[in-house]
Amino acid sequence: MTENNQEQSHSKSGNQASKREEAFSHPKQELKELGSRFWKKFAPDPAIPSSERSWARRAHLTTLLSYPAALLPFAFSFEALASIGFPFLVWLSRGKTSYSGRQALEAMYLQALVGFGFLGFSNAFSHDRVLLVFSYGFMVFFHLLFLGIAVAKTSLGKNHNYPFSFIPFLFRNSMQNRLYLAKAELGKKEDFQEFKSMLDKIDQVRDLINKTSHNWKDASLKSEADEFSFKLQKLKSKLEEKPSFYKQIKQYLNYFPDTTSQILNQYNQLSSNSLSHSLGDEENQTRRTQILELLKKINLTTNEVLVKYDSVQSFALDVEIEAMKKNIQLGGFS
Repeated sequence: MTENNQEQSHSKSGNQASKREEAFSHPKQELKELGSRFWKKFAPDPAIPSSERSWARRAHLTTLLSYPAALLPFAFSFEALASIGFPFLVWLSRGKTSYSGRQALEAMYLQALVGFGFLGFSNAFSHDRVLLVFSYGFMVFFHLLFLGIAVAKTSLGKNHNYPFSFIPFLFRNSMQNRLYLAKAELGKKEDFQEFKSMLDKIDQVRDLINKTSHNWKDASLKSEADEFSFKLQKLKSKLEEKPSFYKQIKQYLNYFPDTTSQILNQYNQLSSNSLSHSLGDEENQTRRTQILELLKKINLTTNEVLVKYDSVQSFALDVEIEAMKKNIQLGGFS
């Protein structure tokens, strides 16, 4: 009897301990998931290069130049409107469809709102100095609030639109127009479908890099992956400008984006194996080095394609593809 009682007490204590472990494990898991979601939301977008983020931030910050411009002997409301020229210069100097170019347009929109706000208040309260000062203070607060949000988001490479902004609508129409022009230029329905599938393939690879690379601890690999994503975006912009060019680089588009996806998936698998200790540290390091070399070669080939963009004749990549296949086989990558 005593032995049975002891066994029952031990089983009860074991059950209670397991219940306590489960109770603690659930909050830990929830906190881990919450932290992961927080990091994804506030981590810099690896698909947007740091130079693009810097120029986007500068474009928004140029709207502050309207206040030093107030020292000029003109009405402040007109000076605020004239300051649209500062982000406009940024927009001209950057690619019009680039991330920084779009954010420069958003900065112009903000500056127009601020300028018309100052103009409206100066006309409405020109005879009441107290209300005029109060309304100007409100516009400054409104300006700094929205500017702070814009600077924070563009510093992370996130897409930012001011309230009631019409800029996204313009770009959506622009994209539809580009596809319409591409369809007209290519002529054949089959060619247009193939062209569109190439653009989708580029987006898929960039999405894969965006989703996975921010968790990578290897800075060199992350840098090469981000560079490849940036080059792909440039290549996509060129294809949208000159759709028939896709026929010249069809060989590249049919091989390198898919191959890069396979290599990135191999690295993600390698990282998970490293965490589970299924591979030795030395073997992990060797394979990481091989993946880094493969990504460097892919970036070199992609840069070659971009350089030859203006070439009238098509060019072959047989040597590069054969070399890449051999390196992949030697490295044991599928």
